[in-house]
Amino acid sequence: MIINRQKGMTMIGWVLTIAVIGFFVVVFMKLVPVYVQRLNVIAVMSSLKDDASIQTMGPDEVTQTILKRLDVNMAGGIGKENIYITTNNNLRVIELEYEVRRNLFGNHDIIISYLSRIEVPSQ
Repeated sequence: MIINRQKGMTMIGWVLTIAVIGFFVVVFMKLVPVYVQRLNVIAVMSSLKDDASIQTMGPDEVTQTILKRLDVNMAGGIGKENIYITTNNNLRVIELEYEVRRNLFGNHDIIISYLSRIEVPSQ
């Protein structure tokens, strides 16, 4: 007598596999724009380090410059209240602190906090 054994996955196995893959695809699709925005913020902050005119600008001018560059790089959701500028020992410390909240499923959100900090010489 030959015993036939089942080979492969059952229908329940396939449904669970597809559900897990679907979950990670949705999470990936929700998080990729957040990380692209982060890369744009990093580019703006590093461009400030190379800009010699930042040394002579006042805090309001620096803030407006950052906001304009963020707007050009399409890094929305960051405002004046997220930019902190202090001066210590001939160094200007510029910090950009913000958080991004994205809805995942129903009433479940993902919150990611970022802090970018650079130091430039001041006059």
